[in-house]
Amino acid sequence: MKQSEALLTPPKPATQPATMKALVYHGPGRRSWEDKPRPAICEATDALVRITTATICGTDLHILKGDVPTVSDGRILGHEGIGVVEETGAAVAGFEGQLGVFRGWEPGKPCYRCFVGGDPERPEMTCADQGVLGALTGVLGSLAALETVRALAPFGDDPAGKLLLVDALGFRFRMLGLPKDPGCPGCGNR
Repeated sequence: MKQSEALLTPPKPATQPATMKALVYHGPGRRSWEDKPRPAICEATDALVRITTATICGTDLHILKGDVPTVSDGRILGHEGIGVVEETGAAVAGFEGQLGVFRGWEPGKPCYRCFVGGDPERPEMTCADQGVLGALTGVLGSLAALETVRALAPFGDDPAGKLLLVDALGFRFRMLGLPKDPGCPGCGNR
């Protein structure tokens, strides 16, 4: 291993201690390093990241000065970190996602029910149970935010009635057209 790699990849201890250090806010100008319980996976969508590099943010500086009255004594500070994913919940696994814009109230445009049909009555069919790669949710969330902006201030091609399929494992994007379902209980009469 090169020396630079050794600096970037700290060794993982054989056994993890039950606590870890945290910077804790105790009022304007008062803070301390304290032992806090090591986090654990509680939800299927959780991920544990071992921070290897961190910095403070302007928000932390405002909190430490007392400029953010909603932050109370005992708040753990710090949210600007780079790290290594150590453990994930069961739902952080899949590599596929999709994004659609549905406007079934418009003539010729499908609604969400045109796409998915009725309730499959399969409660196990959730993202938490089926899984989705954590980074992929961020990518699709950013694309969804872009479509929200497009709905408020139209620009480019109208995506309504189209479905974007994302395959992160194969690094592929595909666009499909979705027809309006004339028998759809949600919008078929429109």
